[in-house]
Amino acid sequence: MTRDASAALESVSAALKKCDWSAGRLLHSLIKNGKTAQMLGEGARLFYICKNGEMRAFLTLSRQDCINDPSLPLWIGFVYTYPAYRNRGYAGRLLNRAVAKAAESGADRVYLATNEIGFYERYGFEYAESRLDVYGNMSRIYFRDCAGATASGDSDIVCLPI
Repeated sequence: MTRDASAALESVSAALKKCDWSAGRLLHSLIKNGKTAQMLGEGARLFYICKNGEMRAFLTLSRQDCINDPSLPLWIGFVYTYPAYRNRGYAGRLLNRAVAKAAESGADRVYLATNEIGFYERYGFEYAESRLDVYGNMSRIYFRDCAGATASGDSDIVCLPI
């Protein structure tokens, strides 16, 4: 990782530490302690939007998530928009950029696990099934095909290896 990328990751990690969502603070802890590969698999990436020095939204693209199934190889996780910045399209732009990045890497499909109903469908995700996650909770699994995925207007989206 370059020195600039390391500095950016350190800054992002500090912002995640202050996140009002517990999973954001978990992501901070994973980054700080060098445990992202252990939980998310090798090659995980963090996508985020930061304006005027404030993080607005973030998500991850990784080989693992809270559903333990190696046959589902690419996951979007930790999707979050800070409350003050909701309803501005940040999450949708991040989702589209992550799917486009997955397509660039040759993936056919991405998955995500959530309890949300109605949100991800707006961005082309389809409900597949519900399963127990690694924490013993039921999670809804969604997928989106990567074919033809492109991201436009995303010059303010940063993608860092974590």
